[in-house]
Amino acid sequence: MGNQFRVEVWESSEQLQHRLRHAVTAATKERIQMLYRIKTGAITTRQELSQRLGRNESTVYRWLKRYKDRLNLWMGLHHFRFIKCNFIENWY
Repeated sequence: MGNQFRVEVWESSEQLQHRLRHAVTAATKERIQMLYRIKTGAITTRQELSQRLGRNESTVYRWLKRYKDRLNLWMGLHHFRFIKCNFIENWY
C-alpha cells in the first residue's frame, strides 16, 4: 500500500482564492490550485490531483511534502516564539 493522501490545508478557501488571483508565476498558481482543490474537497486522491494538474504523482507528492514541512516549521517557530514571550514575561 502506498502513502496515504492526508494533507491538512490551513488556509481558508477564501484566502487561497485571494492568493490565486494575486499569484504572479504559473508555478505558484499551480501549487495554490492544488491546495484549493484539496481544501474544497474536489480531489480525494493524489492520482486524481496529478491528472488534473498534468503533473507526475511524485511531483505532487514533493509539493505536498514541502507544504507540510514549511507549515510544521512555521508552527514550530510560532510555538517557540509564544513560549519565549511567555517565559520572558513571567521571568520578572
